[in-house]
Amino acid sequence: MYPEIIAEFLGNPLHVISRTNEAEATYKLIESIKAWVVGQIEAKSDISALRNTLIAAAEATAFHQDFQLMFSELLSWTTPGQYDKATFYSVIATAERSRFALFEYLKSRFSAGNPFFISAYLPKSGGTFLSALLREEYNYRSDIFYAYGSAGTNYLIPARVEVLKAVGGEFNHLHLGANSWNEFILKKFEIPLWVHLRDPRDAFFSALSMMLRENERDTADSRQYLDDLRAQYGPDIFSQNINTRARLYIHMLDSYCSWSKYWMDFEYPSKTITYHRELANIPAFREKISRCFGITADAISTQGHSAPSYKAHRFNTGVNGLWQTSLDMDVIDTMQEIYKKYFKDNEIW
Repeated sequence: MYPEIIAEFLGNPLHVISRTNEAEATYKLIESIKAWVVGQIEAKSDISALRNTLIAAAEATAFHQDFQLMFSELLSWTTPGQYDKATFYSVIATAERSRFALFEYLKSRFSAGNPFFISAYLPKSGGTFLSALLREEYNYRSDIFYAYGSAGTNYLIPARVEVLKAVGGEFNHLHLGANSWNEFILKKFEIPLWVHLRDPRDAFFSALSMMLRENERDTADSRQYLDDLRAQYGPDIFSQNINTRARLYIHMLDSYCSWSKYWMDFEYPSKTITYHRELANIPAFREKISRCFGITADAISTQGHSAPSYKAHRFNTGVNGLWQTSLDMDVIDTMQEIYKKYFKDNEIW
């Protein structure tokens, strides 16, 4: 019975959902799907094929909040190196809060009334700085509210976007997937979009440098990050030779370039673009984002006795362009070939 309903759901999810309109039936179906996915992972099935199957079903049920949240976690836990049964069910339970419960939870937290918006940027592009700036100067809460997938394939959850827009004081950050679904959600709910850009070649070079620094930190997050890299690329990804790391990781530059080009070209009246170089003048940068998003600094945040921690994240202009002098010529040539597929102008950054 149980394998048949799973097969039927994966083959025609909309038909199955139409027969399970009662809450208890939906709950049982979700529990069955989760148990099946756990079994597939523990049996060491083809994870890539499993992810593709789940993504297809997730896209067909994107309108249904319960299934959105379920797929959010199922797909995150089918990413190599991230599955851990001890925390699987607790994470699922947390994710399955209803829209009303989420709304009440967010209302109970202090909000300066600043509008909800979505920010998007590449790794190593100043994201840590931007998040700290928004938290400390504007009393924003930063969270990631996309539904499922990796940095390149995540999808926004409509129900959460709707709630966050109503409550305010939050911003969705990090690596917004470059896809038509996210375009649709932005337009549907008229959410302001902030795209922060850095030359993808500089972001790529900084990511290569970060690998060894993460190896030295020895925190839970860094260990997870390193385990994921090791699972995908093997031990050579931690070679002391940065050119070795670059050759193994070079496909990510293509991803960085395509992502940047996608959101640069996205035509949307509520889109604001900032560039990494603008962080060299923080007062002017703050004035720009305040003007573009209609947000105001929080008086309580700005009256603290200690210096804001975001100021510890120095903007170092010297790191830009280092890839041109620090890598072997064959790596530089490959980087330039990839870059020129998407961009003709070096001056935009």
